[in-house]
Amino acid sequence: MEWLVQSLENSDQPKLPMWMLLTEIYWKDLLRLRKYGRRLVTTLVRHYHEVRLALIYPARARTHNMLDPRSS
Repeated sequence: MEWLVQSLENSDQPKLPMWMLLTEIYWKDLLRLRKYGRRLVTTLVRHYHEVRLALIYPARARTHNMLDPRSS
């Protein structure tokens, strides 16, 4: 279990879907053990925030710039 949580913690965005699929296989076992469950949730929240920052905020800025008449 340690290798799985550690690999998910250290994965970059392109490899994240693969590690999430592997994590799903062992989901119940990981959450049953508090040591891994807490790290797993913390890691997933961190990756969520990274993806959100990388995808949503730039899209919002582009949309705002398109709609703002002063930006032309």
